[in-house]
Amino acid sequence: MSGLYDVTLTASTSSTQNIPASGSFVKVKTAPAGAVKIRLDGGESYLLSVGQGLRLPDGKTFRDVQVTNGVAIAQTVVVFVGDSRFEDTSISGSISVIDGPKTLSANGQAFTLYGHAQSSAGNFGSVSLVNLANSTKRIVIDRVTFLSLVAQTISCGPFTSTAAGGTGAAVVITSILAPPTGGIWATPAAQGYQATTTPTNPVDSMGDSGNRPVFSRVFAANESFVWTPPRPVVLPAGVNALRSFITAGSNNAGVFTYDVWIDFYEETP
Repeated sequence: MSGLYDVTLTASTSSTQNIPASGSFVKVKTAPAGAVKIRLDGGESYLLSVGQGLRLPDGKTFRDVQVTNGVAIAQTVVVFVGDSRFEDTSISGSISVIDGPKTLSANGQAFTLYGHAQSSAGNFGSVSLVNLANSTKRIVIDRVTFLSLVAQTISCGPFTSTAAGGTGAAVVITSILAPPTGGIWATPAAQGYQATTTPTNPVDSMGDSGNRPVFSRVFAANESFVWTPPRPVVLPAGVNALRSFITAGSNNAGVFTYDVWIDFYEETP
């Protein structure tokens, strides 16, 4: 008769239990501590792990199954015993859902750079995330959140520059945040910058280094927007110039013009 049987084994490799069931098919469904030895009344003996089983040739059957612990650890195993009419297509084991970015990231960590774009009268402000020239890590940006405080166009994209923060005088941002669970911090003093005295509209000049904005949007005052790129934006490592991801607004009223949160992680190539 087909069925599942719970077998309790003590912490000994001689611990044995007998299942008085006939059939032609045996499969170990669970064995939390390790493999078990399956012996049929015909004399066949096999050491089986979870998911493994055996089926007798057509026309042959057994009358009982002997289960012996294969490890010196107490465990309760589940064994399926069936006949030739039963088909078991189940998959034993476990499935892990992997968060790709976190799995790939250095130290399994992700970060958020928060910047508050500010400008002096007649100048524009921008916020940038920088991968330094001597960096051994690749920076991957997977989400950017904007809150525009004034009406303006905000753009962002990769940029190659010779000075931290792109064009204009840069102010170091120290507010790079690790996940709530903590962990290894990025290097905030070297990676986050605010340019406060850019004389020309950075939205218009983002292509100075041959790059072009990858996102641009017209914002109303006090409007927020979350941009998730179709593919993550990557700042490569091992180059001779700074690689920046710059967000830039088009309003130069001499006030704080927008807030930005750049979510990123770091990979070791």
